[in-house]
Amino acid sequence: MRETWYDRSIEQLEHRFSTDRGSGLVRADIKKIRREYGANDIYPTPSSGFFGYRSHIFIDFASTLLFVAAILAAIFGLPVASGTIIVLLIINHIASVFTFAKAQKVLEGMAAYSLPTAKVIRDGKLSLIDMRALVPGDVIFLSAGDIVPADCRLFASDNLYINEALITGVASSRRKDAAFNHFAPGLPLSERANMAYAATIVTAGNGRAIVVETGKNTVSASLGKTKPIVTHENLKVLAALKKTCSKISLAMLTLIFTVTLVGLFSEYGKTGLFDIFLTGSALAAASMSELFTAFGYIMIGCGVFNAMKRRHDVNVGALIKNTEKLESLKDVNCVIIPKDGMITVSHSIAEKIYVPGKLFGASDADNVSKFRSVVLCGVISTGIYGAGLSDLNSSSRRITPEEEALVDLTDRLGLYNSGIDRDHPIIEHKPAGGASKFDTTLTLDTDKRYMAVCRGEAQEILNSCEYYTRNGSIYRMTTDDRLAFLGTAESLIKSSYKIAAVATGTTGYNNLTRIGSIQSDLTFEGFIALREPLEPGVAQTISKCRAAGVRVIMTTDRYTESDKYLAMSVGLIKDEKEILTENRRLSYSKDMLRVNLPFYNMYCGIPPAGIAEIVTMLRADGAKVALLAGGISGAMLLRTADVGFAESVTISPKAKRGIVDIRSRGTPAYSRIADTGGHTFDSEALKFISDVVVSDADKNGDGGFRAVVSALEFSHSIFRNMLRILKYLVTVQLARIFLVLGSILLGSVFPEISTPDAVQLVFGGLIVDFAAVVTVAFAKPPHDALTMRDDVMYALAHPIRTNIRPAVFALAEAVTLLAVVPAFHALGLNPGGSYSTVTFLAFTLFQLVTLTAYESDRSVFAGNLRVNTIQAALTFGLAVFFALGMAVPEFGALFSFGKIGAAGFAVVAVMTLLTFTLHELYKLAASHSPSDRGRKKKEPAEKPKKAPTVKKGSIFGLDDTDDDDSPDSDDAGDTSDDISYENDINENENETESENDD
Repeated sequence: MRETWYDRSIEQLEHRFSTDRGSGLVRADIKKIRREYGANDIYPTPSSGFFGYRSHIFIDFASTLLFVAAILAAIFGLPVASGTIIVLLIINHIASVFTFAKAQKVLEGMAAYSLPTAKVIRDGKLSLIDMRALVPGDVIFLSAGDIVPADCRLFASDNLYINEALITGVASSRRKDAAFNHFAPGLPLSERANMAYAATIVTAGNGRAIVVETGKNTVSASLGKTKPIVTHENLKVLAALKKTCSKISLAMLTLIFTVTLVGLFSEYGKTGLFDIFLTGSALAAASMSELFTAFGYIMIGCGVFNAMKRRHDVNVGALIKNTEKLESLKDVNCVIIPKDGMITVSHSIAEKIYVPGKLFGASDADNVSKFRSVVLCGVISTGIYGAGLSDLNSSSRRITPEEEALVDLTDRLGLYNSGIDRDHPIIEHKPAGGASKFDTTLTLDTDKRYMAVCRGEAQEILNSCEYYTRNGSIYRMTTDDRLAFLGTAESLIKSSYKIAAVATGTTGYNNLTRIGSIQSDLTFEGFIALREPLEPGVAQTISKCRAAGVRVIMTTDRYTESDKYLAMSVGLIKDEKEILTENRRLSYSKDMLRVNLPFYNMYCGIPPAGIAEIVTMLRADGAKVALLAGGISGAMLLRTADVGFAESVTISPKAKRGIVDIRSRGTPAYSRIADTGGHTFDSEALKFISDVVVSDADKNGDGGFRAVVSALEFSHSIFRNMLRILKYLVTVQLARIFLVLGSILLGSVFPEISTPDAVQLVFGGLIVDFAAVVTVAFAKPPHDALTMRDDVMYALAHPIRTNIRPAVFALAEAVTLLAVVPAFHALGLNPGGSYSTVTFLAFTLFQLVTLTAYESDRSVFAGNLRVNTIQAALTFGLAVFFALGMAVPEFGALFSFGKIGAAGFAVVAVMTLLTFTLHELYKLAASHSPSDRGRKKKEPAEKPKKAPTVKKGSIFGLDDTDDDDSPDSDDAGDTSDDISYENDINENENETESENDD
């Protein structure tokens, strides 16, 4: 009988599971407990063993025929050749299954990475772990945005609400109360207020709980409400590849019949029907036709794997967890992202301090005494010291980048010590929001009077001030004084600083209930200028997107001058007329808003519902929208976009024991979703339902906006690689077909022309071509990946039209190789060895050159040529293979080749050079071709248009100067000389878009 748990006291649960609500379980006991209860698999993820993966790798009929033929050849006098063929078949099959299995593991891992994490206390240490590692008795933290990772009994709650619609059917969130003690038997799930159930969503507040049930024993799992996560089986391109596999397999079987028939009616037929059949089977098996779908999985798995970087604790970059959205991701041409954590990194730096009449550098240690008061006011306004600091770890509050910068500044100057708490103890702290205009801390001044220390934006603080301090004295603030202070703030803002203004005021109140009265008639203390560091290379990344026709839109919680100048500095906007505020949005009718949307590349203060409306309009006008959302309401936004991004933490497979130390990373005990600003991320619920998860922007440039663009680049690269390898395989296989048929037909005229050996055909196809597939799969996106519009579906649907180039190059190679014997005869030369060795070596080099040519649309002389490590290894391996075969006759005999002389090497070099030249000439011609040659090509992005300023009621909408929350347009002059941010955008940068291959 299932235990109900809600009717047990916390003391009983602590005794039952040998745990402690303060320190949690002992780590040494975890393995034993997990053996007893099993893994916490709430959401089953697919996982197959070796034989399960092997079932996906089909052994095509041609390979089966070749295997049978090789066995027969061993019986009837060709033991060496048959043995070599069998070994090559086995090697290819093992390598195919292994590579496919690794790719599938990667794709399955994407599903596992999307599973919620849990904040758990073990041995008194707070850690972040995979939810599957939870066991009964674990003490966990819950907060808004979390998916409850297991059934648990609450022992602490603070305004905690959980949506349990999954298991109860009740759509609204229910309030939870750890103190609930109604222990009547048979209480419905929806009324058990002291319980939180797995797979439900925390919508508000926070709490702590003891895990009581995991895995299949949880309520949601027992009710069958959680489904397995499979995200990579329904790609259209994979279905198309399966159809292509069937067609090519049929063609290869037809080829075996054709080769056999042609051989019988030619001079080659004298060598025997069995030899003809063996050659045809080897030629068909070399195509690896039944492996094309597996190759598609390999391309996807390798691309997704490379998009994410694995650190020692967490993953960084882009985690493309929903590969079904790869096709949509490839077509994205509009990206909507927040400023914080995407354009700027998640921390700020205090660089300047202004006291009335003087500006100091934050590192000016000689003048600390002159600005000490401003710095102390800044840190006091955060409430992060003394009792406030000790309460922080158990609260839902998140330290903002501004607060972190103020604490760091105080610490750098040696002022962050117990003296602050002794002189100015915290009585109450209230963040900005609601009735509170500013972040405010109520404390005591040096005379033990109640004093409010307030922090906010410059203009708002100055509007609430009647006095200012200078040199320890207080003066009444005149209009000229206020304008002078505002002028200083504006100058700093134009230099892309964010201003934290601080003010103080004595009060007779001993609490902040009457916050409005306390925040008036203040005394201005000064400004602290904060630098919000940009993500490294963000300006170049934005420029790259614009050049590729990808529109970038930045969102902020509200309009600020500093955000405007920051957006201008990185090239997002040119002036304030490209900023859409909430007031401006509401002033438009829906039709007028839709007309004006192309003019706006920065959205300020627009609520989620408004953003959702805008996204719907953009998509209706043909845009493919990728959007990064945050907050509980972010789920609605993710549903409206073509591709949904979430910013969150995923645990790296390199993390020791799968545990991330929260304290060492500075992560709050509760999710950052609980920030009072309402615009935060780290939501486990959003991570779970998003298509792509990206890490925060960091100083290395691995996260943030760069990770978003990286996901776009890898999606382009994955489909590009699929098309490239298809073209390569078609080219090489057609060349083999032409070569075999040509040698059969010309064998009667030139007896020295022999049909390519079956072993050589199998080696070239199953070994070299398979290595080429792996090489292309691991190729990283080129610098112009966003401009590529390779349409794999079009290529698969129109094989003749899109494979003209492969057919021409294949025919040219076959004709060249067939001309070797007549050329030697005409010139009276001797190759110094067998003609088959010359042909084998030349064809292998043809494969390498063709692989290199298809990997890039650019000429090798165009620069920016990347060296593929795997391809370099392949080239080196083949060089060793041929050198060994020529140096050791016994080894060469296994593959039917041996030594050749200088003349033979010269001919091979000439043919290789000819192949290289043909590819280069084609690229040169394609680069000057005015036609698109069948590929969808995105037009270059237009420079942002300035929204026209018109009168009210005109067709374009309302005059921009009517908005209350944006600056007067008359004040918006040319401020480029005032911006100190490094603006590394090259306005004249022209990205050369790669042309399509015929």
